[in-house]
Amino acid sequence: MRAPNCWLAVVFVLGFATVVKGDGEQYLLAARRAMRSRDHTTAIENYLKAIAADPANADIHAELGIAYLNMNNLSGADSRLKKAKSIDPKNTVALLGLALLYSRRGEKDKAKQSLKEAEQTGAGRGGGLRGGGENRLEQRLLQQARREVAGATRTEVKGTVSVSRKAAQLIRMGDYKEAVELITPILDDKPESAMLYVWLGKAYQGEGNWTEAKEAFNKAIDLSNGSGSAGRVARRQLKIITGR
Repeated sequence: MRAPNCWLAVVFVLGFATVVKGDGEQYLLAARRAMRSRDHTTAIENYLKAIAADPANADIHAELGIAYLNMNNLSGADSRLKKAKSIDPKNTVALLGLALLYSRRGEKDKAKQSLKEAEQTGAGRGGGLRGGGENRLEQRLLQQARREVAGATRTEVKGTVSVSRKAAQLIRMGDYKEAVELITPILDDKPESAMLYVWLGKAYQGEGNWTEAKEAFNKAIDLSNGSGSAGRVARRQLKIITGR
């Protein structure tokens, strides 16, 4: 007769192996079958039962986080993916799941960092944590994370360009105060945009607010490391203001 919770089972599903303690094997198998059928509610129920049997298993926490993501339960995904990463900082599924989570929250820098960490583990190249072989789950998540992170970056760039065009139009029309009011709240969300600081500086310059204009242009120079179109424009405007 088998003593409970004192044996290990190795579950081979989705192209990789996971070692599961105790009675968690049957629940993990059921959860993965449900995931393949896109029955995420049933998958979550069984992942939770598997975790009850093996609470320190990073793979199960990570896969549960992905199930929550598929249900658009971002808080549930956040909790489980971070738990998986705390158990195993190099868990590829957790890192890719976090990249997707951060991307959907609009936290692009965190999304890029998590994707980079996942790629460094060898995700999708046979160097991940699944017995040294590629697996379908990692491949799917890697492709999805790359698409979503890249898409978020393109959307942000388009948004910045659109604001810059609107600001330029307002400044040409002499609506300097409105330009400042347009740009300032956006910089709260995108403080790394050198070009927006250039337009902010020009708006302040148009108002005759030389101190604020110089601060904005200097910030643009710092962000662009003194190079690029934003840095060149900012330096040129500073010379106009200071006369040197």
